[in-house]
Amino acid sequence: FRADLQIVVAFRMLPEAVGNMPPLGTYNLHASLLPAYRGAAPINRAIMNGATRTGVTVFKLKHEVDTGNILLQAACPIGADITAGELHDELRDLGAELLVRAVRIIAESNTAGVALRFTEQDNESATHAPKIYRDDCLIDWKEGAAVIHNQVRGLSPYPGAFTYILKEDEQPLQLKILRSGINKEQGHGSNGSLYTDNVSSLRVQCGASMLDLFEVQLQGKRRMSTADFLRGFRFSPTDRFGNPGGPRRQCFRGLRKSFFNKRPFFQQCGGLMAEIP
Repeated sequence: FRADLQIVVAFRMLPEAVGNMPPLGTYNLHASLLPAYRGAAPINRAIMNGATRTGVTVFKLKHEVDTGNILLQAACPIGADITAGELHDELRDLGAELLVRAVRIIAESNTAGVALRFTEQDNESATHAPKIYRDDCLIDWKEGAAVIHNQVRGLSPYPGAFTYILKEDEQPLQLKILRSGINKEQGHGSNGSLYTDNVSSLRVQCGASMLDLFEVQLQGKRRMSTADFLRGFRFSPTDRFGNPGGPRRQCFRGLRKSFFNKRPFFQQCGGLMAEIP
């Protein structure tokens, strides 16, 4: 092993001995402004929490996850309607630029014999971004439109926030909601009530407001606009969205993806989503 420096991105835990092998250390690029959103799903959790700002951090690796001293950071805004997939791509490009800058700084510091300047993380202000579970994806229509809109954005395109179409005397149908918008118009139905012209418009009652649905995916079908969906699916007046039973806690594995990969690849494995290397 002759590397002077190691860079890791979206990695699983490294043995401490491996991280300590290069003389200039091992550095990680993380998709948040540490110490905010330490953990496996910083992009998803930031959007789901309604954050308006995030960024990328280059830090020197420590054994404890995402706790190392910070070398560089770069911030970017989180738009009100941006999805996790779109933000991922923005941070991927921002992170690539920051990594190149970081490597140059490390190399120049080593050549000049000057110590690098780090910022120690404040553990007391740290927040966490745990991995995404199935329960995180199931929509509760009792929540307000803003909360559900953030959930939809934070889980789009993978793994997708979902609900069930409840029809009288029929099996529930799972529907992923992949793009939405807040509608401040107040409906008069119960949570999960549907308002649709069965042509191009679909709204759902949630709390004191409603949510417009723009892109959806019915189980077993491809992702499509609401207008395309309504060309092949007709709602009846008694249909509604809801949960037909208690949620099962299933872990979606393989949600982490490299900043430098466009798409992750998944296979179905006994009810769990597993990444194909």
